Amino acid sequence: MKFGARTGYRLLRALAFARVGRKAPVFCSWFVTHRCNLKCRGCIYYEGFPKEKEMDTAAARALIDGVADAGIPFLIYLGGEPLVRRDIHELTAHAGSRGIYQVMFTNGIRVDEKTAGALCRDMAKVIFSIDGPERANDWVRGKGSFARAMGGLKTFLEKRSDGTGCYVSVGINRRSWPLIPEFLAELRAMGVDRAKLQPNFLPGHRPDEAGVGPTLSALRKFAASHPGFMTADERFVQDLGTFLRRDSNLDFCGATMLSHIAITADGTVSACCDHFVPLGHVRDKPLKDILKKDHTVALRKVAECPGCVRQDFFLYRRFALDPLWTLRPADFRALRNL
Repeated sequence: MKFGARTGYRLLRALAFARVGRKAPVFCSWFVTHRCNLKCRGCIYYEGFPKEKEMDTAAARALIDGVADAGIPFLIYLGGEPLVRRDIHELTAHAGSRGIYQVMFTNGIRVDEKTAGALCRDMAKVIFSIDGPERANDWVRGKGSFARAMGGLKTFLEKRSDGTGCYVSVGINRRSWPLIPEFLAELRAMGVDRAKLQPNFLPGHRPDEAGVGPTLSALRKFAASHPGFMTADERFVQDLGTFLRRDSNLDFCGATMLSHIAITADGTVSACCDHFVPLGHVRDKPLKDILKKDHTVALRKVAECPGCVRQDFFLYRRFALDPLWTLRPADFRALRNL
C-alpha cells in the first residue's frame, strides 16, 4: 500500500491534532513476533517472548482494523524477524485493504522471489537491517548471515517494479564503523534508494573514540557527493558524533506526546517503542479507546526515562519531513494534491 488519500488524511489529521495539543499517534511500531532466525550478539528478543503468547491470525487482523480505526497513518512491522510469521503476508494484505501505509524491517534472509513479490504488493518501504560489510555483520549476526542477507536484498531489488522503496539500515559497531563509507557506496551501486546509520547501543559495540572523527569526515564527504542517499543531514552527523564519543543521551523523546506508540506481539500497547510502558491491551478494549484514556502517569514515566534510542538522534524529530525514513518527494507531492 503506497501513499494514498487515506494515508494523507490520517497524517494531516494527526498533525492538526498535535498543533492543538491532542495526542494522535503518527506511527505504530508493531512487534509482530519476537522470534527470529538469527541470534545476534547482545540481542535478547529471540529468547524473551514465546510463540504461544503471540496474537493468532484473527487477533492480529483485528489489531490492524484497530490501527486503521484509530486513524494512525503508518504501521511499521518489527520483530524479531517479521517474516518468520507464516501468516505475515495475509496480515499485510489485510492492512493494505484498510489503506494503511506499511513499512517492514527485515534481516533479509527469508526474502526469496515469492516473498519479494508479496512485499512489493503490500509495502511502501522495506528496510533491510545489515550490520555493515561481511566481516562486521557476521561478527554480530553469525557466519554466513551477510551472504544470505545480501542475497535477499538483491532478489528484492530485482523483483520490485512498482516503486516500492528499498532502504538499508546499516548497523554501527566497532568493526563496521571504519568500513561504512565503502559499504554505503556498494549499496548505492546496487540500486538501494537510501541508507540510514543505526548505532548498536551496547557499550561493547561502541567504536573506539579515536576512530570516530575520520569516519565522520568520510561520511560527510559521501553525503555531499551523493545528496539524498543517506537519511542524514549535518545536524544528524553532529548528533551521531556526540553519541559515539560519550555515554549520555541527547534530550528528546517523542513518546511523551504519544506520537509513536508500540504494540507487542501479545497485543499490549506501550507509550514507548524501546521500553515497556503499558497503556492497555487490545484484548480488553479497542485501540482508539485505549488512546483516549488519560495516560498522564505513563507519560511521566516516559519523560523520566534516563535515556533511550529516540533521545539520541535529530532524525527522530523530523517525522513531518521524512517519517521514519518512509516518505519520498513523490509522496509529498501526493499529499499536496489531496
